[in-house]
Amino acid sequence: KQWYQRRVRVDRVRLEKEGEMFKEWQDQEGLFHLEQARLRSELRIKNNRANPIDLLAYYIHHADDTDTEILGDPLGVVQTISMQELEDLQADIKVYKNLDKNEVEQAFWTDLEVVCEDQTKQHKTKLKVEKNRNSINTAVGVDVSKIFKSKTSSQLSEMHKGIAKKLKAGGPIDVSYWEKVKEQAYVEISRARMREKHDEIVRKREFAKKSKAAVAGAAGSQLFPIDEDVKMEEAISSAIEEFKKPKVEEEKP
Repeated sequence: KQWYQRRVRVDRVRLEKEGEMFKEWQDQEGLFHLEQARLRSELRIKNNRANPIDLLAYYIHHADDTDTEILGDPLGVVQTISMQELEDLQADIKVYKNLDKNEVEQAFWTDLEVVCEDQTKQHKTKLKVEKNRNSINTAVGVDVSKIFKSKTSSQLSEMHKGIAKKLKAGGPIDVSYWEKVKEQAYVEISRARMREKHDEIVRKREFAKKSKAAVAGAAGSQLFPIDEDVKMEEAISSAIEEFKKPKVEEEKP
């Protein structure tokens, strides 16, 4: 019996070690695929073939690198791309969420996914409204947008909790209206977090720029050689301008 118990303990330890080794191998493989995805994105940007995911992945990965040129507000990209590009972006985001284990970048991809899903709904609603306007839903949408205006992510989180409590308590309330507000509050929390993150990134870059200007002759470190940096900056600017162009939506059968 003692021999059997020792054998069970030995087998358990061996299985735990094998599990740890397998997880480490998976993490290393995931990191390899992530680096390959980033390299492909940078190549597409440099060759003026950037997709939305390329600019967004480059943006968040180099968020703390004040010497690297990045795109403007990511929300601007999401709001200006076509329905097809949105659907492609959502699929690409899932890939990065699965591979990117960095806490800050994981939070970015999660918020971006929420915003993209909402933007997709808006696109579909817009197409439906052109055929059959729903005055009640339109009115609710206007009220909801006013409720969320100029609020921080913390304020929106508190609002979301308050609405959840109101719905749980029941009583004489318009349940469908408050469910709509609660649902949209969840989306607006993600939008607010992305705006706040972008503001933080901009502040860091402005501070770094002023610091460099204060040091005469300071060259600063470069992610790429000078000529490559200039090429990347021009490529990103060109891609952003392309995404800003009006998109003609086609109604799917």
